[in-house]
Amino acid sequence: MEIETEILVVIIASLASLIIGIINIVFNQKISARQNKIELKKTKIDLFENRRQKLETVKFEISNRESAVHNFNTMEDVGLIANYFSKNIKDVIAISHLLNEGFVNKLKMSLDKLNQHIIDEKTGSKVNYEKAFEHVKEMSKLNELIPIELERKLKEIENRINTLLE
Repeated sequence: MEIETEILVVIIASLASLIIGIINIVFNQKISARQNKIELKKTKIDLFENRRQKLETVKFEISNRESAVHNFNTMEDVGLIANYFSKNIKDVIAISHLLNEGFVNKLKMSLDKLNQHIIDEKTGSKVNYEKAFEHVKEMSKLNELIPIELERKLKEIENRINTLLE
């Protein structure tokens, strides 16, 4: 009878140990899942912070870049202002993966038109100065939209970060 009691005690102890082991496994899985979720949120927040920093850098560079030209009196003025717009557009194109594709495509097309005028002038082809002037006006309008687009994207990123923090 004593052996049966010992076997019964061993069985009960083994079952208790098994139940405690299963409970530990379940709790460890839940803790691990929570930790993974927190790490994923941290990674996403870091990614958005990196994007925000890139956008703010470009926005700062563009806002501090000034053009000495205020009127289009000569073709030289048009060239100088086109160079100014071109720098701004190139800065935005460098972070195009962060922005609205349609807006970036408009910027690229505008830059392509300007580059074609430059190529025509350098190769001695006939340059249509009226078209060049119109393209610079178009670039001017797009240039005015750049800070608005950057600010819109910055707000979007800020909202996403805040959502992750909740």
